[in-house]
Amino acid sequence: MNNHQLYKTIHSLCKKVIKKTIAFKNEGKLIKIPYKYLPVKNIDFNSEIFSYDWKKIQYFDFYDWKNEDFVNFIHNELFILSEFKNAANEIINEFNVSKEAVKGIGLPSLLRLIAKGVPNGKITYSNIDYYIQLFINDYETYRSHKPIKWNIDLWLGNIYIESDEIEVTPKVFLRRPTKKQLADVSPKSYHISEFEQMTSRGLFSSAILSFSLLADRQPSIGLYPEKIIFEIESWLNVFRLFKPSNVFVVYQSITPVSIFEYAISESKEQPYDKFWQGKVEHKDTSIYKLYLKKDEAEIFRVFTKSLKSILNGISCNTYLSGSSYDLALHRYNDSLLKSEVNAYKILSSMSSIEALLSNDNMEIAYKIRLRVAKLLSFFDFDTVDVFNKIKDAYSLRSKLVHGSKPKEKKKDLMEFARNHTHEIINFNRICFLIALQLKDKKDKKDLINMINHSFINETVNEELRTIIKENVKIPIENPFRKIKKN
Repeated sequence: MNNHQLYKTIHSLCKKVIKKTIAFKNEGKLIKIPYKYLPVKNIDFNSEIFSYDWKKIQYFDFYDWKNEDFVNFIHNELFILSEFKNAANEIINEFNVSKEAVKGIGLPSLLRLIAKGVPNGKITYSNIDYYIQLFINDYETYRSHKPIKWNIDLWLGNIYIESDEIEVTPKVFLRRPTKKQLADVSPKSYHISEFEQMTSRGLFSSAILSFSLLADRQPSIGLYPEKIIFEIESWLNVFRLFKPSNVFVVYQSITPVSIFEYAISESKEQPYDKFWQGKVEHKDTSIYKLYLKKDEAEIFRVFTKSLKSILNGISCNTYLSGSSYDLALHRYNDSLLKSEVNAYKILSSMSSIEALLSNDNMEIAYKIRLRVAKLLSFFDFDTVDVFNKIKDAYSLRSKLVHGSKPKEKKKDLMEFARNHTHEIINFNRICFLIALQLKDKKDKKDLINMINHSFINETVNEELRTIIKENVKIPIENPFRKIKKN
């Protein structure tokens, strides 16, 4: 540490705060809440259930402050300390900040953290050095205008990983939840039924994505830095595009490595909820699970490494506007997230395909299904099968849009939707991945023209094949692979 005297002065204050907090607790002035710790006995990831070890249940007391007592303790017991005044003066002189900022914001954040952490043993004499260093680092980052580090854990639903841990990219981990993480820590229940002890619990999340992010500080107290919101959405897009699956966030933990930010982050709105404000809630509509087997881990790493950088050009804000690629991705996500009705999933998916492969609102459906079949032919799809299924999907889309009965000739298009929705979404996914990787070489208009000419010009067809081979580097896995008829 550069300034030993500053550290020494703050350390003296922190020791005094710990001592006074312990005394306040020992006097019986805190609320004592009976809690239980219930460890997990086993986890069955295949069946997605886990059970508690009821024989090892532990009970303990959790100590909390009454709001009025906490405010009075900070203002009437701590702010009057000589150590508080000495520490404030040292900070003001060292970092050239105002007295109001130090006494009204900086030091109170540290004192509140200590007073809340001491009663339950989170902060002690032995680990207070860490929090002091963190506090001084906050002032250093403000002085140098450096971003701060945020640790993010996303508990994901609709995903199964066969490995205990996958390092997706450097320092980004996808892990199965551990017994310790699933243990129940909650207020003590005095009426635990025998049936409750016998029944296994459903595993609400089968994987946790953990990563850190440097983000600039924001003056707004109501939200996390926008960069975090976009990074979360970007990771969800990676999962959903690896295979046609609707992975979503069940629970998230976003923790700043900063005392200043931590002081306000507990009351901030969850960024994922905020981002989806105004959109249809999708957490109960998920049916397509992502399965990541051990032998797919390396493919997923390569896929992620390639796709993440390309997705940076896609705007998460342009839900109803933006480029054709923005709209195509949002409509693709809609097909996975917005409805349990298969017909409406197909409607969204076809809207995504139109955003990619149609130049004209009046363009005939025949051209669109030809273009889809052509693109997918380069990835060992049966072109006749693709052509016919896109034909039925587009017919269903047209019937729904124009309010007609979803039948065509003697064919029940609703039955088609029940059997083939996931495949249509998969066609959509692969077309998007191809178009996204070609956009720097061939934008939407050029790509459509090239596909059109490839049907009648073998030279153009080979040129298209070469461009795809040279530029489509993201591994494209097809979970519905079939043997080509032709």
